[in-house]
Amino acid sequence: RWNCPELGEISPLQFIPVAEENGLIIELGDWGLRTACRFCKDLHKRGYKDLSVSVNVSVKQLASNNYVETVAAALVESGLQPDALELEITESVLIGSFDAKINKLNALRAMGIRIALDDFGTGYSSLTYLQQLPIHTLKIDQTFIHRMNKEDSTRTIIDAIIALAHRLGIVVVAEGIETDEQLALLKKFGCDIIQGYHLSAPLPAEKLAEWLDLQRQ
Repeated sequence: RWNCPELGEISPLQFIPVAEENGLIIELGDWGLRTACRFCKDLHKRGYKDLSVSVNVSVKQLASNNYVETVAAALVESGLQPDALELEITESVLIGSFDAKINKLNALRAMGIRIALDDFGTGYSSLTYLQQLPIHTLKIDQTFIHRMNKEDSTRTIIDAIIALAHRLGIVVVAEGIETDEQLALLKKFGCDIIQGYHLSAPLPAEKLAEWLDLQRQ
């Protein structure tokens, strides 16, 4: 969220497309990466050494010539270990220059960084991506989660996605969990990780640290 003194709180759904269009997304994305790495390192110093951080990657960031070097520099600057960083891409990122982007993702994975495929099921959803991409994590889009209590077919799809991912050695994250019923079904299907309002609403950095401290008490 962007808390603008003049315009108030602005959703990423509003400002990210503008940043993509005018080219500021690379600078904005790099700032977000460095800030997230520093914050995660600070949490490690507070005793939360098992926590990792996930950072979204835009099309233009991954397409830039020096993206791998930018990520490496963010890790060095923050002191964060590579395995504590996960980079989230969407299927749309892979449109155009597919081989070059795969090479960059392979280089990042070779550094020890985790790669996640976000919003799975909303784009091309090609199973070929699961074969070719060097991903550790698959994130099921919340549109499936919101329908699974109402539709047998959606539950079947989610169950199949989780089973397939596990056979490929991929961790599965379900997005947008809001109810006990959704959580119970995902546990039944063997989903590894959940995220959503059922755990917490989105929090600014300082509030997240406080929330973690309360969970530890």
